[in-house]
Formats: sequence, structure tokens, C-alpha cells
Amino acid sequence: MLRTLSVVLCLAITVGVQAQVPGSLRLPPTRLPSFADLVRGEPPLVTNITTIPVHGWPEFDRLRLDGFTPLTNAERGPDFRYHLAPGRYEIQLRSFCARGYTYGPTAGDGYVLGSWTGSKATLLREVMQRYTEQGDAVDQRDVQLLVWAILSRANPHEMRGGARRAMIALLGDRGAELLAQGALDHYSDSVARTLFGRANRTLRPLLDYENRMRGMFREANRSYEDFERLTMRPEPRDAKTLIPRERWNLHPGGYLVRITSTGYSRSTMQIVVPASPVITRDALRRVTRFAIDDYALTITYRDQSPGVPYPGDPGLVAHAVTHVRIEVPAARGGALARDVDGWIFTGTPARRQARGGDVAPAGLFRVRMAPSAHEASGAAVRAGAADTAFQFDWGRRAEQASEMRDRIETYEEWYARQERIKRGERPDEDVFDSGHVGDLIDSLFGGEDDRLEQIGETHGRLAEWLAHATRLIDGLGGETPVDPTDSPFAPGRAGGQTLISSGLTP
Repeated sequence: MLRTLSVVLCLAITVGVQAQVPGSLRLPPTRLPSFADLVRGEPPLVTNITTIPVHGWPEFDRLRLDGFTPLTNAERGPDFRYHLAPGRYEIQLRSFCARGYTYGPTAGDGYVLGSWTGSKATLLREVMQRYTEQGDAVDQRDVQLLVWAILSRANPHEMRGGARRAMIALLGDRGAELLAQGALDHYSDSVARTLFGRANRTLRPLLDYENRMRGMFREANRSYEDFERLTMRPEPRDAKTLIPRERWNLHPGGYLVRITSTGYSRSTMQIVVPASPVITRDALRRVTRFAIDDYALTITYRDQSPGVPYPGDPGLVAHAVTHVRIEVPAARGGALARDVDGWIFTGTPARRQARGGDVAPAGLFRVRMAPSAHEASGAAVRAGAADTAFQFDWGRRAEQASEMRDRIETYEEWYARQERIKRGERPDEDVFDSGHVGDLIDSLFGGEDDRLEQIGETHGRLAEWLAHATRLIDGLGGETPVDPTDSPFAPGRAGGQTLISSGLTP
């Protein structure tokens, strides 16, 4: 009898303590769970601002685009994606908190496009896709509870309530098996204090939060608000974002996308599918005209002034510009023309990592194109320089171009696009010329008294140019498939909530 009682008590005892039973029978101490086992392996989802190498496209932070076409559930295709022609679109989406023990979206947060990385990333994406397919057959709050259960590594065989309902509805018989892989037990308070005490100050609160969540999932009478209160932390007063709210992302599918949210359960996604630009170049491969639909930009160069290579990067050449004209319909501001003494880079910058330290710090390397500044370049260069007599900030502009090159390269490596690039002609000049032209517009029309409608239109069209160039890199064409579930979005604050989205509108 005592042997049977001992076995029963060994199974029921909380690990890490010695149990007392009647008759002064003392059972041997049970080994504590290993802290190494607790933290071993990759977290369920690791996507956040610190893990994403491309923080959007700052060149387009000042875009003020309008005329967005709203999308609804009814406009999705049979594959539950939106198949979009060139244009501007906006979708209200049912989204989800995908990072617990954080503070929710705030009005100042911008979001950057991430990738599905983590031990449960594939499962989380499948949950979003299955929910999109089933729609209102599954309650959104139940799906959110399932997401939190996956993130906290709850034992599916002990789950109760909404998380269990969503698991069965979306994943069927496979659900328990998939969630059980890497699941953790719930530890009593005494064991948790001993076990989590080995963690550092940063990790300890997160381990405690996940353990408490696992305990709550075992209780069928817990309300949604109980889980929400435990998950949401108060926003720090000094919280600062690295990503402004207006930040656009360049999707690997070849379109621009931006997401905003003031609450984790509802988000707004804006999409720009680029139109095909008509780009005219002269014999020196300089852009002389750029047009999309009823918009056009023309650039006139000083022909007698040959290009001047940037000293730190021979791949960049500066050309003198004498006239710029922006053509848009009268309803959007009409034409804007200006005679200028300006300049523009052409060419492809070297990567900053490859060049090392031969680029001057931003804003410090200024050159005035006067005769004495370019004696080694020949009489023609000196004559052209003397005529223009304009200043330009070589270092800052070259650095900006190089930063874009780095983002392009990182972006391509991140999405493993090298093989696709090899199969076609890589339009480097289109990718970087769009940035050079945008920089020219900034330098020429930066005053507060300028016609902002035309300037905003120019930046919007240049954004389409860049996106179109990446579509050429990918060999894409025709309608663009957009799946809101295909990427997590991370806020610009390290303590903010990563969002994942369904393809459903509210």
C-alpha cells in the first residue's frame, strides 16, 4: 500500500520540493526542470525590429498619396488573395498581436516588413491562412487566444476555452500534435521562482509571463480580458520609435506596402502596385524624361559640362542640370518648371561595406565646381564648371546613394532572390536613378513656398518607378497577387507588438 501511495504522490508532487505524507514518510527530492531545457531552441516567432535587416524605404517617408481604392472580402480571388492591377489600394484588416508582454500599437508607430522566422512561424502563418479561408465561422478572439497559446508554448492537451476551439476549427486533428512540439509545462509559483531566478533581468519577466499564460489556458472559465490584461504592458513614457508612421516597405512581390494600426485587432494596409513608367535617356544614359500615365518629369542638362566622377566612388558621376519641369493635370496643381543650377548623380554606387572608409562623412565633403577644383579633369570640365558655379554636397549625396545600394543588396539576399536576378537583366540604373532623381527634386524644390502638390506627386511616381524596377528584377508581370497573411509586421519600438494579419476585412 505504501509503495502505491509513494508512486501516486511522486506524480502529483510539485517539482523541486520534498513532500510530507502521513506517517512521517519523506519522499526523495524530485529534480527541478532544467533551465537549459526551458530556453533551448528558437522562440515560436522571432520577428521584431531587432531581427529585420531592412527598415523600410526612408526615401518615401514624405509621400502624401491619396486616391486609394478600398478593398473588401468580396474582391478576393479563389486563392483568397487580391489580384491587383496597377493602382493604389487600401484594406482594413483583422490583425493579431504576435508578441506577448509588450505594449500595443500607438499613433506614432510605423511598421516594417518582416519574414516568418521562428520555431512556430510556419504554424502561425497557417493559422492566419486557415482563418482567412473560414472567415466568420471562427471567432477572432478565439484565434487570438490560439496565437497567444502558440507563443507561450502551452500544452495543447491541457488547453481549454477559446484557444482549444480555434485549434480544432482551424487545424483539425493535426492541431494538438503541432502545438505539442516544443510545448512547456506550467510550473507552480514556488518552482517558477527557483527556476526563473537563474535568468537575467530581461528574460525573467518574459518567462514568468509565459508560464502564467500557460496556467490560464488550463482554466476554462478565464475570460478574454484576463489574457489581454496579462499580455498588455503599459507604454513607457520615454518610448521612442525607430520607424515613423508613414514608412513604406518594398514587398518582394514588387509593390509598396504600408501598415498602420492603433489597436492590435484592426489594422490598415495601403498598397501601391506600380504602373509601367516610360523612361527616356540620352546618349550618356542620363534620364531626360520620366512619365507615368498623365504625369511627366523632364530634366535638361548642361551639355557643355561633362560628368564629373565622385572621387570616392567612380561608379557615381555628377551631371549639371539647368532646367526641370513637372507636368501634372491642373486639378493636381498644374505644371511646375524651374531654371536651376543643380546637379544629379548617375550610375550605380559601390556598396559601403566594400568601399570601406573612403566615403566622407555625410555633410562634410562639399565641393564647389570652380576652375581650380578640377584641373586634372581637363579644359572642357573646367569650362563647364565655371559656367555652372553651383555647390553640391558630394559626401552626403553619395552616402545616401550607397545606403540605398546596401538596402537593395540586403533586401535581395534576405529574400534569396539571386537566382531570379541571374535569369534576367538586372535594371540597376532604374533602381538607383529613381533615387538620384528624387534627391534632385529634394535639392531643387525644398522651400516652403513650393507647389507641394507637384512635389508630392513626383515622389509618389518615383516610388512607383522603384517598385516597378524590382518587379523587373523578379520577372513579374500582369496582375499582382497580394496576400496580407504573407508577412509579419514589426513596429519601430523594441517593446512594441509584432502584428500578423488575416486576409479578412472587419
